[in-house]
Amino acid sequence: MSQGEHIVGLGARPDHIATTPQADATRLGLTPDEVVVLAQVGKVCTIAEVLQRSPFAEPQTLALLLSLRAKGAIAPARVQRPEHVGAASAALQEEVELDPERKQEILALEARAETVDHFSLLGVSAGASPAEVKRAFYALSQRFHPDRFYGRSLGSFRARVERLFLRLSEAHATLTDPERRQAYLKAHPELAAPPAPGPLTPPPREGGHPTPAPRSEVDEERDAERRSRLTRHPYLMRAARVREGLAHARGLVEQGDMERAVGELHRLAQLDPKNAEVSQLLSVARRWNEQARVSQELKRGLDAASRGDLSTAATALRQATSLDPQNAEAAYHAAEVLRRQGSDPVEVRALAQRAVELAPREPEYRFLLGLCLLDTGAKKSARLHFAGVLELEPGHAGAKAQLRKLWWVI
Repeated sequence: MSQGEHIVGLGARPDHIATTPQADATRLGLTPDEVVVLAQVGKVCTIAEVLQRSPFAEPQTLALLLSLRAKGAIAPARVQRPEHVGAASAALQEEVELDPERKQEILALEARAETVDHFSLLGVSAGASPAEVKRAFYALSQRFHPDRFYGRSLGSFRARVERLFLRLSEAHATLTDPERRQAYLKAHPELAAPPAPGPLTPPPREGGHPTPAPRSEVDEERDAERRSRLTRHPYLMRAARVREGLAHARGLVEQGDMERAVGELHRLAQLDPKNAEVSQLLSVARRWNEQARVSQELKRGLDAASRGDLSTAATALRQATSLDPQNAEAAYHAAEVLRRQGSDPVEVRALAQRAVELAPREPEYRFLLGLCLLDTGAKKSARLHFAGVLELEPGHAGAKAQLRKLWWVI
């Protein structure tokens, strides 16, 4: 892509794009790759900056940006931020419902999450007992469980918190499960704690090395029999099935196959209702799956509208707004199609009003609301909204034409 080449829906390399107020990964049904690219956008930056930061190749990054634009996660921006502001600084400046200290805390833990071991991530000493790990995980859950932020506008921090909690859950599950913990410590021997001397531990020999207690063949046979018995125990067999199912479910989540992930996790929840990791991952997967359904209905509605099938489009877009009342794009397109269909003007106006409330900086949303107000006879209010459109986009031809018709309205 040359420096001045224009991409429809985005712009050229020097142009700015910004995260929209409703850019919530779980609500918009974003794929993991889209979440990564959205994080590179931050609050606002140039297309060139995103291409430079992205871990993907340029054509794939552009495709992901166009997909984010289609889903309403980003939009072209006219306000330029200072070029020296980095990704972390941009995140700190993002207008979300979090205080600065909370943002710093999330960003700091995010920076450490992929580089430290499980013990360090949970804030416990290397080799800490499962009970210590559980207490630490519980304390962190009080601060980083996604449900703690329910109903808040988090922008890019929504995806950050969910990634962090999945990472914390993985550390907790690994260090509290005997088999997984043993495998992890075998791979990281430097993290194993030295065994604490017990009352039956032989006293150290001179030089500090304990004298090993002799073991007979009978002892070895008994240990082997006990291990064999344990592997056939119903509880351990169930635990093994849950571990295997969780590994499969995590893979489905990483692939973005949320519908199958929800089904697998629901089966595991029935198998082990008290398993905290299953419940937590199921909660996240359900939210992502719901947003995937919203995206599907939105796409189905727009495709039908483009073919002139307004009845199918209206049904799909109504469903999208019902599944996610906070989706501004769905509300806008539903109002647009229903207005073209000649539906109840009061319903259409309510949907257009919702779109503007959720995304007040979108001129087309405000223009549609103005038209809906005219349909219901509210000419003075319509005139105010058309004037607001011109404040956002001074060259908007439709708003200018409507204001010329309404120049006499006081």
